[in-house]
Amino acid sequence: MEKRSTSARIARRGRAFFSRRRVLFVAKLLVALLVMTVLVRRIQPVRIAQALGHARLGCFGVALALSLLNLYLQFCKWRYLVRLIKPEVSMRELLASLFAGFTLGFITPGRVGEFGRVVFVKDRPWVTLLGFALLDKLYAAAILYLGGTASLLLFLAARLRQPLVLWPLVLFGAVVLSLLYYFVLHPEAMRTLLYSLNITLPFREKIKQLIATFDYFGRRQAWVLLGLCAGFYVVYIAQFYILTLAFEPVRVLPGVQAATATLFVKTLVPISLGDLGVRERAAVEFFSYVHVQDTTAFNASLMLFVINVLLPSLVGLGFILREKLSNGSLGSR
Repeated sequence: MEKRSTSARIARRGRAFFSRRRVLFVAKLLVALLVMTVLVRRIQPVRIAQALGHARLGCFGVALALSLLNLYLQFCKWRYLVRLIKPEVSMRELLASLFAGFTLGFITPGRVGEFGRVVFVKDRPWVTLLGFALLDKLYAAAILYLGGTASLLLFLAARLRQPLVLWPLVLFGAVVLSLLYYFVLHPEAMRTLLYSLNITLPFREKIKQLIATFDYFGRRQAWVLLGLCAGFYVVYIAQFYILTLAFEPVRVLPGVQAATATLFVKTLVPISLGDLGVRERAAVEFFSYVHVQDTTAFNASLMLFVINVLLPSLVGLGFILREKLSNGSLGSR
């Protein structure tokens, strides 16, 4: 009787979880559709189609080729981290976890679903693996926030022309980034901070397992991960810039500045499916400041989404379905 009761409770919780996930997915989809509809109507579908019709296909080819380098760098990051705890991890496990993370991230706010990749790495504590996934996110954010903050402040400096407003923002950004990079480059300081916080937090045992990640992660590993994240974002921004060249000539420095600011802002506002609509709206805004047409910014941003988000997510869906068929559940570990 007790077993039946426990099974029923687990089933109810499972149904509630998937129900919430479906509601969240639908809400994000509606936000994406709403923002995209408003934006497309503002730019005009005919102008968007005309721009696509006159695009340079060679630029699309280069951006697509760079996406392979982009995926390889993400694979290298995840392989490097997983091998710290599981040196014998197979290529199949790594690919399945990486691409499934893309798919799960696609349907969740701020791509937090990417942490679900840890489910696909077997025979190691999932909490410690989650710690590595969190470090991956943190070091990627450190690179993006550095470039994004600088780009955003440059845009503000060109328009505000009011030192009393600008300098406090510069000072605040410098302090926040200094703190972030201190912890990023000193993993032992992060560990100490987490241990201190753990005293006041619930689920202490789980958090201790999370902190155990730092048993495998020191300053050398921090520099390697930071370098891989920097390489990834250089490629990503290069893709964005090359996609704008498919529609019109764009100067390098202004184009890179607008692309970096766009990626930074869309990361700060994770309210739609795959950031669709938010990224395009930010692109139109920032590229207009450097005298780039709205059709160029919109189409380049949309192509970036297709190449780097949609296609990998579709591949990841295949890995998830295969895992479900072979194990019956994503949660069986």
